Amino acid sequence: MQSDSRSSEEKMRDLSPWRHEISLGPSSFVIMENTFKNTFRIYDSNADLDIYSKRAALKSSETVASLVSFVGEEILFCASGTTIECNSTDDGIFEAFLLTTASLLRRSNSEDIVADNIKIIVHFWDGKSYEGDVIGCDFYYNIATVRIRSEVPLQTAILRDVDDSMPISPEVARDLRETTKPTLGRHSNKFILVPGDKVVAVGRYHTEGYDLMVAPGIFSADCCRLDCKELFRANCKITKSGIGGPLLNLDGEVIGINFIGRLCTPFLPMNIVSRWWTHFKRHGLCHGQFCRPWIGVEATNLFSGRVDVLEHIVRKFPNFSKGVIVEKVEQGSPADIAGINPNDVIVQCDGKKVKNFLGLFKKIYKKVGQAVELEVIRPHDGAHLTVSVFVSESTLVNRYISSFSNFVLH
Repeated sequence: MQSDSRSSEEKMRDLSPWRHEISLGPSSFVIMENTFKNTFRIYDSNADLDIYSKRAALKSSETVASLVSFVGEEILFCASGTTIECNSTDDGIFEAFLLTTASLLRRSNSEDIVADNIKIIVHFWDGKSYEGDVIGCDFYYNIATVRIRSEVPLQTAILRDVDDSMPISPEVARDLRETTKPTLGRHSNKFILVPGDKVVAVGRYHTEGYDLMVAPGIFSADCCRLDCKELFRANCKITKSGIGGPLLNLDGEVIGINFIGRLCTPFLPMNIVSRWWTHFKRHGLCHGQFCRPWIGVEATNLFSGRVDVLEHIVRKFPNFSKGVIVEKVEQGSPADIAGINPNDVIVQCDGKKVKNFLGLFKKIYKKVGQAVELEVIRPHDGAHLTVSVFVSESTLVNRYISSFSNFVLH
């Protein structure tokens, strides 16, 4: 028998349940999100899911698909998507429409052009595969719609607009949680989304087995710092193959479409996506692109403003607890010409209250080519004024580039 020459101290140290010898390579903690090879489970936070995240994901799982685009035999992109509509046709076949990312179609990382001779294969949970064709694509919002034909009807997701208007006044906000139950707003079909609320990012992997991928997280008021200022943010951790998949509330309803960032998930809220989809159903591709209103400001919900600015608003304007705070005004833009300044708060548009950024978007998106009357409060000097702002249309294309180098968000 071989004797153990270790000291008693060494033996006790090896028995400790808190001590683990781990051999670390030079890049053991480097996770490469910018690859199609990884599933969501590379992150520890996605390995052991809570029951609420599982329920939400399973409720929507039939509608979640993997989409793979090819040019010839070469894979162009792998993404996720959601079945949002399914209709019967005169020949007894069902047409289903899936919402996904426009990056599935992009010819290269640097060009906003649909690749020539592109082929799209759609995979569902049961292994069934369909060839799809593109019926809608918008590189500005980085979203697209793919159509497939099926002999049987396919399950469709429940889409839900969000209401993220949250008062900053302590008196108004004190009983917010009690007054906003249930999660659907009173006299509204919008889902009330408050910073700190749990959300679930979902995708489907693209290899045989087509596993469901789930990443729980919380909604955050933080800025995404991406070109597309309509994006919201959750702290879910997804991988590249989950881009284009749905963001769910805990009821399994789709409240946004996911993109990818370092340690967060930017998402486009369903309020904008639904309007985009309605536009294409009504007008089709031949009638031009979806309206993209632009007045030349970077703005966010009032509750996301800096606390030193919010203090002045609460003290000088106690009757205003919601609105849109202007963070930046582009020189020479309609807002600049009208006299709007950074830290101004937009509280009304054409005589109607503006409660949040999505509300302002809704009010101006049909006003392209026209002027709107904006009521503005100015916290630094207590001014309360009304200005006329011309609503132009954006001609820019969002690149979805993050603040860290060499990482393109598709």
